[in-house]
Amino acid sequence: MNLTLSWDLLVIVFFVMVLSYSYIVGKDSAIKIIIAAYVAVLASHGLGNFLQSFAAGSTPLFAQIGIPITETPFGTIKLVLFLIILILLTAHGDLEIHYEREGHSVTELLLVAVFGFATAALLLATLLTFTTDASVLGVGRIPTSFPGNPLMNAMITYRDFWFALPALLLIVIGFIRKE
Repeated sequence: MNLTLSWDLLVIVFFVMVLSYSYIVGKDSAIKIIIAAYVAVLASHGLGNFLQSFAAGSTPLFAQIGIPITETPFGTIKLVLFLIILILLTAHGDLEIHYEREGHSVTELLLVAVFGFATAALLLATLLTFTTDASVLGVGRIPTSFPGNPLMNAMITYRDFWFALPALLLIVIGFIRKE
């Protein structure tokens, strides 16, 4: 078997790892991770933009206090903030998710798979957005392409859909499970 490393392989491994983790922690914790990821995306994007405002302008605040920043990696800062906030929210946040009604075991397994897939898509879209220093809520594509890697290009092309997918799934499943 000849295994060639590619960005598509990274996407596949990432999805398999997050999906496996979703099965380990269960449906309720998978949903908790989705909610924490949404909060972490917005908080890290907002904090990163706030810090960036101190480095921009005619007399940047950072330069005034003796920290000259000529070119700042705010995408990296946002990514680090995202990971820290996500870990803190999932480990120590006061989020508690519990579905009152449990379905059949096959239905529950499918729900974990769907939420795991949505979580992986959200996390990977966030990582791609922050590493390219793109705007989370901005219009336009990430200025990156990966020739010969259709999965990675699909992640980039449909980034906005991957951001919305977990919320849409929570709404649809809520309607389906409501009687």
